[in-house]
Amino acid sequence: MNSIPSSAAVVVPTEPPICPICHDDLYSPKNRKFVGRRVAIARPCGHKFHFKCLSRWTKDHLTCPYGRGVIKHMVVKNLPLPRGWQNQMVNAAEEGDIKIIQTLLQRGAKVDASQTAGETPLALAVANKHLDAALLLARRGGSDLIGLRNLGCLFQNGGEGIPVDPHKAEHWYLKAAELGDIAAMWHLGYLYQFGGEGFSIDLHKAESWYLKAAELGDIAAMCSLGIMYADGGEDFPADPHKAESWYLKAAELGDTTAMNNLAYLYHKGDKDFAVDLRKAEHWYLKAVGLGDVCAMSNLALVYLDGGEGLPADHQDQGKSLLIKAAGLGDAEAMTNLGWLYATGHKGFGKDLHQATSWWLKAVELGHVSAMQPLSNLYLHGGVGFEADLHQAKIWFLKMVELGKDPAIIASAMYMLGRLYHFGGEGFEVDLHEAERWYLKAAGLGDVLAMYNLGRLYQYGGEGFEIDLREAERWYLKAIKLGSPLAMSGLGHMYLRGGENFPEHRYKGKRLLLKVAQLRRDLAIKKQEKASKPQPAKKRGLDEAFPEESGRPHPEGASTAADCKA
Repeated sequence: MNSIPSSAAVVVPTEPPICPICHDDLYSPKNRKFVGRRVAIARPCGHKFHFKCLSRWTKDHLTCPYGRGVIKHMVVKNLPLPRGWQNQMVNAAEEGDIKIIQTLLQRGAKVDASQTAGETPLALAVANKHLDAALLLARRGGSDLIGLRNLGCLFQNGGEGIPVDPHKAEHWYLKAAELGDIAAMWHLGYLYQFGGEGFSIDLHKAESWYLKAAELGDIAAMCSLGIMYADGGEDFPADPHKAESWYLKAAELGDTTAMNNLAYLYHKGDKDFAVDLRKAEHWYLKAVGLGDVCAMSNLALVYLDGGEGLPADHQDQGKSLLIKAAGLGDAEAMTNLGWLYATGHKGFGKDLHQATSWWLKAVELGHVSAMQPLSNLYLHGGVGFEADLHQAKIWFLKMVELGKDPAIIASAMYMLGRLYHFGGEGFEVDLHEAERWYLKAAGLGDVLAMYNLGRLYQYGGEGFEIDLREAERWYLKAIKLGSPLAMSGLGHMYLRGGENFPEHRYKGKRLLLKVAQLRRDLAIKKQEKASKPQPAKKRGLDEAFPEESGRPHPEGASTAADCKA
């Protein structure tokens, strides 16, 4: 029989079971500092000890500590590997049995011996999230690129008792990348591009690793370079021409994400990069032909907007494509359909119930952006659609719960504050609840929440006392962020004064003069803008719905975003 039992006590000899000197397990010590110790046999008595323990003992003693006979010499015993040890190592890695792994390593087992990439004990320990076993194998010379890279993924993503640690993720990604793993190079680029808790973004390092992977033919890295150059960042200026170059390389190799993003670049244009709708249509069509629903939704917007070189029936095609993309589950297309039915633009009949239906479908897919127009529709109502402030409250709360963008969350908190501040039909005013939500929003930097806190403390209300000092504090916070409303509110408060709050007529007049000047400046800018010809940068849906226009695939949509097996 060549199979090895799963119990460490059966796999290795157990007589005597412990070292008589340190009293730890002789062959499979639990303490990691003992891993790799050899067994020594005292002669002539034959008693067994850890080699290091017996070596230290014989410096001061002549007799055996177990039998008290004189020790004439010792023999070091190197236990052989049992037959079929590879299967035993694999089973132990899958089960996370670190004692078996330690024992086999003591006997000289090689971490990756006789295993194919991705099926080594290291890779299996990582796949089963046995972190202690995986770290032991990796530190003892594991060189399986997939195992090392996926160990980095464990630390990058965390979960199931494994804390997120981008520094440890970086360490293991580097090990794999330095051994030539292209996917690990991509992951390093991603880690440096987006950073993490306690891990700073470094776009130049991200660029360096993406370039290494791209030069080795990695399509995902080419696309990621395109995204980096298109977006730019701190100390890393955007370069749409470099973005175009890398998108083209990936697109010509068949990557639909790059096709969509390249088309988006031609669709939207940029500084010193002209809009080219024919090229945008060309690449969107290629991506659509390969099943990319995001590109289908974006092409629909190109056709709905219209422009030079597009088909004569472009608007009908746009409507058809947008409905098709929404039917295929694209939440952004659903959201845009909601906007179109809400406004009645681009050949869509105005229908607030249809708008609501599409926004609800998008929300069911977790699309937070659709919650904004939905909550506002319930807040204000419309023709044939009654306002429902309680429904508005429900959707604002969902935005707070599910939103990821702090600005969107703060805006929803602010709107909840307004609901409780001013109430409405069937919705009672609760100024303390208004204060609570305004404070939450202000804590996230929402300037309107700061201004409304100033108003709340300035005027008070039923069960809510006036506090002019607190009003002044919040007005000043909003003024620091440039709020003319807060300047006007504080200016009038200084002119009037109040209980325990003396008048400051000079301060008040100065603030109101500043507000007047800001309004004059704004009016002049509007007149100047109206008198100049405007570049055709934003069109159609972009103007109507600035947050709902076409979009590139996000970085996470790249196929390399998941750990490769």
